[in-house]
Amino acid sequence: MRLRKTRIRKKTNGWRIVEAPDEPVKKAQRLILNHLTLAKACQTGYGVVKGMGADKALYELKKNINEGFHWVACIDIKNFFPSINPKKPLAMIDTRVSDGLPGLYGRTSLPQGHPISPFLSYIYISQFDDRVQTWQTIDQLSDGSTTECRVIRYVDNIWLMCKKKVELEFYLSLSLGYLSDLGFTPRVEQSKHVNQGIDFLGYTVKRSIGPNARNIQRFKGKSMRYALNRKELEMKLRNTDKEEPIKEVQAEIGCLDSKFIESLIGWESHFGPAMRPWLQKFLHGLNIDLPYTTQSTPNPQPQT
Repeated sequence: MRLRKTRIRKKTNGWRIVEAPDEPVKKAQRLILNHLTLAKACQTGYGVVKGMGADKALYELKKNINEGFHWVACIDIKNFFPSINPKKPLAMIDTRVSDGLPGLYGRTSLPQGHPISPFLSYIYISQFDDRVQTWQTIDQLSDGSTTECRVIRYVDNIWLMCKKKVELEFYLSLSLGYLSDLGFTPRVEQSKHVNQGIDFLGYTVKRSIGPNARNIQRFKGKSMRYALNRKELEMKLRNTDKEEPIKEVQAEIGCLDSKFIESLIGWESHFGPAMRPWLQKFLHGLNIDLPYTTQSTPNPQPQT
């Protein structure tokens, strides 16, 4: 089966190569994949299994912070999918399919964009989750006290959370070593107390939680462009006295509104309650009255 290669620019510069089959094949594979269930796949990790998205990961993070796990380290895995040989996770599922699946025969790395790649990567990296649990049952600090580390993993990003700095350093060292043994290239992106501010899936997390500076800036830019474009269309509408051009401009305004609302729904879906108060305050500053929700999406009406 032929895979189409596409280049996607990364937010942090550079390019990401995505390989995917044609859409009909992709749709069929995704349908099959949605029916694959493993008891293990519902217990650990976020970002791949249905119903285990960013909102659930954020809930777990807040729960851990409230229970005193204030020392946090974030590990990012470089070139996550290309680091995994498909034969390894396939053998973990069933040795009869370890030689490969359509689109994966002869491959030594998982193609990013293949519908089953996230699932296979999830199976393979779940070994790390199991190992952390094992460490907690056998290891103690030098003073004889037991250790505890809670792990939140979102695809290839891993957050280790401990109550003490010495515990975090202990588990961070073990984690980096084991991830390397699995064939990954892990790198520590941050290691600090939650009071210093933790970057987490687009949020900045301290004692309170909200969008990080980068996402706030992106939202400001998009909102300001929307407000300016709509104002130009409204001026054009006022200066038009023929029926046909009026309908065309009204259609442009409707299209602009719909796209902006879709964007806002995406923002609220990801950030939820943490985003809404700031979002509405900023929109009000641009004279945009938008009492929308993710269930009800009326058209935005700039105030006059």
